[in-house]
Amino acid sequence: MDRRMYYRSAGLSAARRAFYSYTAQPRGSYGLPLIFLKMLKAQKVITFEEDKERWRSFLCDYIVFRLYIAKYVLKSYARDYSPLTELYAGFKDAEKDWPGFIRSSSDPGWEAAGISFLPKDLSSYTEKEMDNHHEFFDRIAKEAEAKTQDGGHALKGLVSESLTAISKKNHLPLLTPVFWFFEKETAAYAQYLSSYYRGLIPDSYYETVKAHPYRLPKKESDPYTQGFRLAGFILLFIAVITAFLLAAPGMHT
Repeated sequence: MDRRMYYRSAGLSAARRAFYSYTAQPRGSYGLPLIFLKMLKAQKVITFEEDKERWRSFLCDYIVFRLYIAKYVLKSYARDYSPLTELYAGFKDAEKDWPGFIRSSSDPGWEAAGISFLPKDLSSYTEKEMDNHHEFFDRIAKEAEAKTQDGGHALKGLVSESLTAISKKNHLPLLTPVFWFFEKETAAYAQYLSSYYRGLIPDSYYETVKAHPYRLPKKESDPYTQGFRLAGFILLFIAVITAFLLAAPGMHT
């Protein structure tokens, strides 16, 4: 196998790794749908059984988003070491027949606990539609990058907006536990990809590599969560004032 084919195969492998969980230990050992199901059961906020087909479609769309994340993280590493651009050909191989690819990669958790996580109809995932998904996520990424120079903040914005869009498309509520689960999973997958891509670069090039792992920012420094914190403070303030007024003399007459 020559170098081009080697990197093309590595791109296909990175795409297959999108089906695994990177928050459960050991990382990358369990299928993402299985860990998602365990999370739903543990949180007791919603069940998979309530709307199976929509959750299946949501998970499939999320895996498509993960494929975009694989490309997104690759950009900085490919800039430092151009042979890595061959990985994009591997991603394209996966996209050309996404229904066939997702079925062939069904082992890591698409059939778990007696529940099938594979959508019944995959016909809409044509090569053209996969390109449309990529362009959609790319627009979100550019908008996020325009707001900050920090890669972690940009990733946070990309993940937040994309998860919101995927949930709206499938008419599902993006409850806080669900959002946090996929946010953490996406960040962990991005960190795995950083290590994976760096491992494909020869040691002799390490000193020239400027790319670094993506990490989501802490909430204190995250411009995408400041609005939520402010809203929470306002609600708390209103609750305190309301309690004070109710307890004041004359309020119970």
